[in-house]
Amino acid sequence: MNIRVVTEDGEPLTNNYGPALIRQIVLYIPFFVIIELVIMITNPNKMRLGDQWAKTRVISTQ
Repeated sequence: MNIRVVTEDGEPLTNNYGPALIRQIVLYIPFFVIIELVIMITNPNKMRLGDQWAKTRVISTQ
């Protein structure tokens, strides 16, 4: 898919387990999945809730 998750300052999540864990916790709670979808649709940057909490972003590697 040519995408990568990085921190706000552009560092990859390789061996950086804190933000990676925060991003994934949201996916395991069924109620948050619906909230995440609404937030992602209404957010101007199209960021999901897990990315906002972990201060990460998804970038294209192309």
